[in-house]
Amino acid sequence: LYSGFIEYKILSSLNSLVKSSTIYIIVQKFAGGYTISDCSQLGCLKDQRSSDYASRYRFLHSPTDSKYVRIAKVISVGIQKEAEMSILSLTTGGKNLDHALLSPNDFIKSLSSEQAHNLVKAEGLYTKALISDPLNIRAVNNQKRMSSIVKEIDQQRYRKIDSKVARFYLVPDSDPGLKKVKVEHYFLHIYHSNAIEGNTLSLAQTRSLLETRLALGGKSLQEQNEVLGLDAAFKYLNNTLLTGTLTRISLGDILELHRRVLSFVDISEAGRLRKTQVFVGDHTPPPASMLPELMEELIDWVNSEEALALHPIELAALTHWKLVYIHPFYDGNGRTSRLVMNLILMRAGYPPAIVRKEDRSKYYEYLKSANEGDVRPFIRFIGVFVSAANRPIATQVGSLMPYTALPLHFPWLPHEQSSGRSHVIYSN
Repeated sequence: LYSGFIEYKILSSLNSLVKSSTIYIIVQKFAGGYTISDCSQLGCLKDQRSSDYASRYRFLHSPTDSKYVRIAKVISVGIQKEAEMSILSLTTGGKNLDHALLSPNDFIKSLSSEQAHNLVKAEGLYTKALISDPLNIRAVNNQKRMSSIVKEIDQQRYRKIDSKVARFYLVPDSDPGLKKVKVEHYFLHIYHSNAIEGNTLSLAQTRSLLETRLALGGKSLQEQNEVLGLDAAFKYLNNTLLTGTLTRISLGDILELHRRVLSFVDISEAGRLRKTQVFVGDHTPPPASMLPELMEELIDWVNSEEALALHPIELAALTHWKLVYIHPFYDGNGRTSRLVMNLILMRAGYPPAIVRKEDRSKYYEYLKSANEGDVRPFIRFIGVFVSAANRPIATQVGSLMPYTALPLHFPWLPHEQSSGRSHVIYSN
């Protein structure tokens, strides 16, 4: 998305942008209600513009006619100055970005962790400045100088994670420590995914509920049913979606996961696309009438050669964000999106990522950043949790050398204590 801004420097191609950023909402607010197909034609060549799109074109392309654009220019300059402050550690340390373009790997190796962090931060701020004002030439030039270096930094992070995951597989399946870690990780996933959405059950209460199937005193049945629903969905992911040969991810897979997520909470909405408009904080998801088209496009993209060429962490995080952005369900969007994200990761041989309750504010902050036009901070955020999933068994592996061939999927089995049991709470 951000590269579209850099490539054209103006809002000349809105087809993908309109489908995945707040520009669509801005157009809806200021220029009236139009479909995605209508809005995408804002990017047509000048000789293709008809009078039907004239007012919308002027809104986006005539800065003097739009108060929004004037404000955006001021914001862009402020962000640009913040970016320049972030790269002071590089210039004071004798680093030269122009030389870095000639030998990016050597340049990256010479950076301290703080300098690398500031470089990524500065490039992100320049991108943010361009989102506010694509005609900010200074931001265009500086972002272009830094983008290839930042891309290589990201790729190096992925390679480090790949190495950790490969080491994970050196632990034999029969290892009792590995089995214990998987069981605990399973409980943690259910606890944190529910807690992010506001569920107040503790980790100990979540585990007790899943192991005993006995209702907890002092806690609402809805919160307890949310635990059972996510448990059922994760078991379906493990026992059905991760078995056999790999197939396309389908809309049916997503609906089945969602049906289980809400199966004990709201059976009337479980496994069904929403029929009404919803509002999520300052984000206005697409109208319900567009959901079939948007979900079809999402499924086509997830299974496309373009998407499958991405690193699995990139693909998983992007799919997660796109689902949350579309918000196809009345409830359960976050939990379902995290399950789909982990389905993609596990099919590619990675352990499921747990977004922790303690990182809830950052989680929503990075989703907001993605909505505004730069999804890379969210991808990096998810990468941290994929890497963290390997830490509990790192000490068991010792100094064994990693290997590069990953299995087709990661068999993260549910805890055995409740395997095969009824998904019903029995009260005392």
